[in-house]
Amino acid sequence: QMQTAQERIGPYISTGILYIWTYLNMANSVSVPPIFRAFVLGAALSLAGAFFVNVFSKISLHTVGMGGWVAMMVITYVFYSYQDIDMLLLSVIVIAGGVGTARLLLEAHDGRDVLGGYVLGFVAQFLAFKIIVGI
Repeated sequence: QMQTAQERIGPYISTGILYIWTYLNMANSVSVPPIFRAFVLGAALSLAGAFFVNVFSKISLHTVGMGGWVAMMVITYVFYSYQDIDMLLLSVIVIAGGVGTARLLLEAHDGRDVLGGYVLGFVAQFLAFKIIVGI
C-alpha cells in the first residue's frame, strides 16, 4: 500500500542492493548458466529503470515484473529453441495480462503506468541478455 512515489524509495533501494549483490555473486561463477545471470541482471536493470521513472510517474512494478517474465520466456523460446514451452509462454502472457488488468481495475495505476511497466521489464531483460550472452 504505497500510495505515493516517495514511499517507494526505500523499498527500491533495499531491493536494488539485493539484486545487485545477487548478480555480483553469480557474475563470475562458472556453475551458473549465462542465461540465469542475464535474467538476474535484467531484474536489476528493470528495478533501476523503475527507480528512475519513479521520479516522474508511479510506474507499476507488478507489470515491470510481468514484462520481464514474458521477455524471459520469449528469450528461452526463441534463442534456446525450447519449442515445448509454447503453451507455457502463452500462459505467462495471459497471466501478465491478468496482472495488468487487476492493476487497472483496482485503480492502483493508469494505463500509461501499466504499459510503461510492461515495456520497461521487457526491454530490460533483452538488454541484459544482449550484455551477458552477446546475441
